[in-house]
Amino acid sequence: SCQKWMWLCDEERKCCEDMVCKLWCK
Repeated sequence: SCQKWMWLCDEERKCCEDMVCKLWCK
């Protein structure tokens, strides 16, 4: 899980949306 203010998740360029790390979310 992740927090809204977290942009990077893992080592990929992902962001946090709905407490989940996703690719290319806004």
